[in-house]
Amino acid sequence: MRPEDALQASVAAYLNVALPRASWWTATANGAFLGGDVKRRAIQSRRMKLAGVKNGTPDILIVWDGRLFAVELKTAKGKLTDAQKDASDAIVGAGGGWTVARSIDEVSAFLRSHNVPVSA
Repeated sequence: MRPEDALQASVAAYLNVALPRASWWTATANGAFLGGDVKRRAIQSRRMKLAGVKNGTPDILIVWDGRLFAVELKTAKGKLTDAQKDASDAIVGAGGGWTVARSIDEVSAFLRSHNVPVSA
């Protein structure tokens, strides 16, 4: 398993137990699981774009108390793309919360900083 996949799986397991019942969350694939040769991936990517999938969409979307919280997961060496920076600006500009996290502890700290009542 790639380090990015392991991080995402651990954060998903955490969110399943830590978030309050009156919340909702999902992960976004954003093309990470496109398969096939170059031509097939290009076709799939175009279909996703036409369907409204935006470049830079964060890995995790959480809704609680009428607010959106977005989490971009990165490994220790991972860097944000320009599209991810633009998405961050747009989400925060629209009143949502956004962060880049490299661990479960960083996800938890981000949610707590926005008063989301997460359990340990």
